[in-house]
Amino acid sequence: MRINITAVAIEYRRAPEHPFPAAFDDCLAAVRSILANASSVLGVNPHRIMLGGDSAGGQLAASVTQALAKAEDQLTPRLQLLVYPITQLANFRTQSHRESYRSPLLEGSQVARSASMYLTGSIRHWRSVIGNGHASKSVRAVYTERLGESMPPESSHADATLAAKLEKLLIDPRVSPLLTPSIDPLRLPPAYIVACQHDPLRSDAHLYSQRLEKSGVRVYYKYYPCYHGCLTEDKDAKRIVDDMAVFFNSNAML
Repeated sequence: MRINITAVAIEYRRAPEHPFPAAFDDCLAAVRSILANASSVLGVNPHRIMLGGDSAGGQLAASVTQALAKAEDQLTPRLQLLVYPITQLANFRTQSHRESYRSPLLEGSQVARSASMYLTGSIRHWRSVIGNGHASKSVRAVYTERLGESMPPESSHADATLAAKLEKLLIDPRVSPLLTPSIDPLRLPPAYIVACQHDPLRSDAHLYSQRLEKSGVRVYYKYYPCYHGCLTEDKDAKRIVDDMAVFFNSNAML
């Protein structure tokens, strides 16, 4: 099935050479430029633009969408497409992290290593991250307040120095869009969210969809019995992409 769209891929700086906020800043600037020049340069309607990404790209898409809404930009995305996204970097002992730690295409340790590099510019803190030893009591309190559920206690490798350094960062919406103080006033666009059964990030997608829905954001949540990264697998990718095409065509980008 085909859809008639113009696609623009954003190249952004990456960790560990360029830790946070480099990737976020690059994506925010690029999206603003795309929206401002959509008609004159790309020949597309600036009011019918979707912002999307998968995995870490899903986190960037969600964070940039929130930032545009918070800044009350005149032009904002019409829809956010979040494919097995990371939506928070505070809790690495969610249900899906525990159940799918050894997921074939993405292990929990890989997510922790990437998070360590993104947050600190170094891989060396990954063991503290995977055991929630990087999250302070203050971060845990915010997590509980905003999600209505407690974070599991750290399992090992608690690092008080690291936790103090990351205390504000872990609850920053640019890092953890799931933990933004309040979604209601942002008037976010609808979200099409894809989650996979065997994925350490499944809970991130599920929790974010729940928080968006509770705040009145329209959410189209699609759950598949496959693995993180399944868009690289022909059989699973076809089903997921076909479902997206049906949605986009039938809803005409809402």
